[in-house]
Amino acid sequence: MWDAGAVAGISCKRAEDSFELALGLSGIVDGKAEETRRMLVELMQKYVDRAKRQNECAG
Repeated sequence: MWDAGAVAGISCKRAEDSFELALGLSGIVDGKAEETRRMLVELMQKYVDRAKRQNECAG
């Protein structure tokens, strides 16, 4: 996490295989670093949750 971006790495373990994903977001909200960081944290959490569900990752 930094003022204008975020990166998350997840390990996906499934019955038939496993793999790792790197997810990234970047951008700013009207030059407001604090608001941008808050929004990136919220978006990244949704992004990670969706990637796990879509790829049928355990845990």
